[in-house]
Amino acid sequence: MRAFPAARRVVPKAAHLSSGTDWSERPRLRKWQGKNGQVAYAASKGLASESETLSLACESGFIWRSFFNARESRFACVKDIRPGDELILGYRNGGAVRLLARFRVGRPDKPIAASRVFGEIPTIWADEFRRHGYTNDPKLGTLVGIFVEECEPLTARSFPSA
Repeated sequence: MRAFPAARRVVPKAAHLSSGTDWSERPRLRKWQGKNGQVAYAASKGLASESETLSLACESGFIWRSFFNARESRFACVKDIRPGDELILGYRNGGAVRLLARFRVGRPDKPIAASRVFGEIPTIWADEFRRHGYTNDPKLGTLVGIFVEECEPLTARSFPSA
């Protein structure tokens, strides 16, 4: 078991968590669903930097993530995220993941039809996300992401990636 530093909540090691991500479609984010509504995401340096990733999430209230893949099927790793879940955002660099912040998954004002936690990234933030290389969801044709609240930056702590 591994304890996240800020709240001392215990979650299983990454090796014991299930992964449903289709790595060939979107290698940027990996997700593990833990017990009790805990979700861990590890962003990689493919788009925004570590500080930019954290800043975008905390300031905009969205963590960019397509809901559908290029074949217009739901990504398995995102369909089970629920309002109220705790999301830990990490950043993958080399062989380690640095924990950046803890969030509470919320309900966007305008959720997409397929999910209560995914919403269109507001127009005011769209240019900033696109500047970092984020792209539209292939089926929805717009920028979407997981709506998050209560940004709690974590004391930087790294662990080996799986």
